[in-house]
Amino acid sequence: GVTSGSVTTIVQDDAVPSAPTVNAVKDTDTAVTGTATAGNLVSIKIGDANYSAVVAANGTYSITIPAQASGTKISVTAKNTANDKVSEATQVTVTDTTLGAPAIDGVNTASTNVTVTGEKGALISVRLPDGTVLTKVADNTGKAVISIPKQTAGTVLTATQTGANGKASAAASVTVVSNTLAAPTINDYYATAGYVTGKAPTGASKIALYVDNQLVRYGAIDSN
Repeated sequence: GVTSGSVTTIVQDDAVPSAPTVNAVKDTDTAVTGTATAGNLVSIKIGDANYSAVVAANGTYSITIPAQASGTKISVTAKNTANDKVSEATQVTVTDTTLGAPAIDGVNTASTNVTVTGEKGALISVRLPDGTVLTKVADNTGKAVISIPKQTAGTVLTATQTGANGKASAAASVTVVSNTLAAPTINDYYATAGYVTGKAPTGASKIALYVDNQLVRYGAIDSN
């Protein structure tokens, strides 16, 4: 038999890559991650800046970037390096991780500290009426107990918390209340009556009855 000549065929990779997937990006992140076809070149565009990396054999990529402000648009494409064809872009918007307002406990005119509850590790800031700002890092339960000078009734204190993105939260506020209870009221009393009635001020736990400046007894306060 006669052997023919050989024929060589070159198979061209003409595939257009699929758009890469991109995981959510927060304003505290310093990397963009996601998945694409192994060996593709993934490129990130943020404004005029560009960053790129080759997709790993397991189909994942991680590209280091500077932390971005919330609301920043990031465009991500994949390129087939065998034919230089580029996928459609996947876009993500950087999300805001600014913390919500903390909770601030009640303060009265005898208080020498204020308790603020926020996120674990957040920087808690309390602003006094004179503009002084006192700070403390929240403990593992999210609480920060901050020493304050005694305040007058009606004074307003505000508190914020700052997390990893360096932005202060919205402020919570509390109005300082008097540590002295209002006087109770007493209804008309007749000599033949067996008891005294009246109205206790909010916050009272018991009533003391005096006759001619002498303590007679303590009385309970009902739910009314």
